[in-house]
Amino acid sequence: MSDNYQGFRVVNVDGKKIDDLFAVGKIPIWDKRIAWYQNMYVNLIDETNPQHTGVGRVVGEEVIKLNPKMQLAGVKSRNVEQLFALDALLDPKIELVILTGRAGTGKTLLAIAGAIDGYERKNYSQIILSKPMTQIGKHKIGTLPGEIADKFHPYLINYESNFKQICGKHMGLQDILEHYNIEFRPIQLFLGASFVDTFLIVDEAQNLENLEVGALLTRAGEGSKICIMGDYKQVHDQIDMRAQGIKKLVNDQQIKNSPLVATIELQHCERGALANLIGTVFGE
Repeated sequence: MSDNYQGFRVVNVDGKKIDDLFAVGKIPIWDKRIAWYQNMYVNLIDETNPQHTGVGRVVGEEVIKLNPKMQLAGVKSRNVEQLFALDALLDPKIELVILTGRAGTGKTLLAIAGAIDGYERKNYSQIILSKPMTQIGKHKIGTLPGEIADKFHPYLINYESNFKQICGKHMGLQDILEHYNIEFRPIQLFLGASFVDTFLIVDEAQNLENLEVGALLTRAGEGSKICIMGDYKQVHDQIDMRAQGIKKLVNDQQIKNSPLVATIELQHCERGALANLIGTVFGE
């Protein structure tokens, strides 16, 4: 279990609260002893019947009901944390979505689904994908040849496979990029940039330090949304863990209390049994 803020809470309640949530669509916050943060997700479980459940999100002083059958760009949730992530990615009022969790939990697939859905709804006019240009382990491949796009492309293989999963294998990558106005951009080239009406996805953010995350998030202009993702333990660069920017972001009280931000820690590996096993062995 992570020591970091997870962005959701499981609460055992009287079954009537769940009935009221379904009937009215929202219920007032009922227990002031609990720390309720804005856009905190809640999984309500009937204390007398565990099969009777409801899910919601804290907005103001209320918990509003979620649609358990929602999907973005054809992507459906496989577990309750993925449902929370889809809800956060769908809502344009939430300008920053922070997705954490180990490999295989679906962070990248969900983020891309959110970006495509937002583009199709005309909430955003472009999609920008980025990640630190880091390499795993001590065996580096050196400087890559070609222009910026050529150098950066090998770092984006995970994006390509997820696009294929959403858009279909029959659609070529270049066609997908043009259709959804998608651009790959290394984080190293963000300095001085400002993105308007943009859905910005930043992966592998655990390799960014505090100042880098702060500089990155200030690039978002009016009408934009950022989804920043990372696995705390998959650090590929020799950075001071105390300066890991995504940890500071997730645990900051101002961030947790902001209606502009939602955090979800994805906990269930959906990639397959072997990936789940290996993640458990090496992720501890």
